[in-house]
Amino acid sequence: MTNEILEEYINEKLNINNMDAVNYSIDSIKLYYDKFVDITQSKDDQAIDLFKDFEFEQLLESCNNLSSRHVPYSRITDLVFKEEKEYSSTEMREIATFPTLFKGAFLEWLEKEYSSVGFSDDITKEEVYGIKDGGDTKSLDEKFKLSEIKKNLDGIENIYKIIEHLELAIKQKQGLYDKQKVQLEEFDSKIYEFDLVLKGYDDDIEGSLKVVNQIKEDKNQIYTQFVAILGIFTSIMFALIGGFNELTTLAMSVKDTPVPKLLIFMSLLMLGITLLVFMSYSAVSKLTGLKLKSCQCSDDEECRCLFREKHPTVFYTSFFLICIMMTGFLLGAFYDKNPKINPTIDLAHINGYIIPLVLLLIFLIIVSVLIYKIVFSKQLELPREISIEEANYHINKLNNRMIALWVVVTILLGLTIIQLIL
Repeated sequence: MTNEILEEYINEKLNINNMDAVNYSIDSIKLYYDKFVDITQSKDDQAIDLFKDFEFEQLLESCNNLSSRHVPYSRITDLVFKEEKEYSSTEMREIATFPTLFKGAFLEWLEKEYSSVGFSDDITKEEVYGIKDGGDTKSLDEKFKLSEIKKNLDGIENIYKIIEHLELAIKQKQGLYDKQKVQLEEFDSKIYEFDLVLKGYDDDIEGSLKVVNQIKEDKNQIYTQFVAILGIFTSIMFALIGGFNELTTLAMSVKDTPVPKLLIFMSLLMLGITLLVFMSYSAVSKLTGLKLKSCQCSDDEECRCLFREKHPTVFYTSFFLICIMMTGFLLGAFYDKNPKINPTIDLAHINGYIIPLVLLLIFLIIVSVLIYKIVFSKQLELPREISIEEANYHINKLNNRMIALWVVVTILLGLTIIQLIL
């Protein structure tokens, strides 16, 4: 109770008993300030008529008995800085005009409230301060009710201080806003640069991880490939050593070995070694990914080349060895150390050459097909766009060549059979 009495005494001496009314008026200003902000952001043109309903009389009455030292500046500052909406630079400049508009509305109210009958001239700030300072008021006395104005000069002065502090607070907020905006732009720029650096690091890390994973995969595969390649080359060495041993054995018994048998076994042996070596290199190619074929086709496209185009060395070597083997079979049909064939036809002797004759026939058919594939296939390639007459010409040419080839084969086969019989 004692504290309350002391507080009332101090408030009375300091002339701040009516602070509640002042705070109420400041809250009213805040309400109109919020409306002004909303109007500014909505791009509305109603800001000019915003203060026509403001209670300036109540504001003036609450400020009359208030000492200028006790104007609630902190409450005015909170009015501005507690507004948490986001503004653009243009909106912030428009909001800064609020104190000017409020002051204009207040002066307009003063003019209407204290003007003499028949006068409607505007009262300026200099005129108001001239009244307070005791200046020349003769001309003003004709326009306004100076006696009433003098009674409220303290309140008018306090309202001016409120408006000036409100303007100061808005400018401070605008300065802080601009400064923060610049700092935010700098932060955004630095964050963007940092993101770019991090993205570069992410790409480098991702690339490094791929390299590490690839190294792990290669490391896991290298042992398997090493063992496989070692086994392949071991088989090649055994095949070559065994082949050369067999050739050495044949060379040692060449005097006692018939020529047809020698040709057949040597060609078969070399053919087997050739195919084994080719299969070994093909396996190495699949394991290492190296290109083995001789054609110019890339790995990305489907290869439609013939075997002789992809592997000409193996093809022609095998063809040559098969020819030698068939030559051995052909010579075996006529080879006889002690001929016992009579001039007359004896089917019993002919039966001994049935197998060589069948092999000879197969050999001639294979030779015919190979000759056609090797000799005639490239010459008979037709252009992509030809007429019907040109197509018929090429077809007839192909038929004639095939007929000539089969005639030659038939004549050779017939001569061979006749020679065997006779």
